[in-house]
Amino acid sequence: MSESEKRPEEEEKRRLEEENEALRKELEILREKTLKERLYDHVHVSVRTMDIFIGVMAALFIAVIVLGLLNK
Repeated sequence: MSESEKRPEEEEKRRLEEENEALRKELEILREKTLKERLYDHVHVSVRTMDIFIGVMAALFIAVIVLGLLNK
């Protein structure tokens, strides 16, 4: 194999190694995040807005349970 044929292969190998390293770092970051943080990464609203929404939904859930018990 000539020298000119080796260079593209070496360049491709180096590029793939850099890409693999970047993916490993990204995977490490994802493993360190909590479920809440991973969920918030996919929803593009502020954390405060999401926390308010979750609180309102929890209050409504409790209200439905209480109403169900009172009508029994």
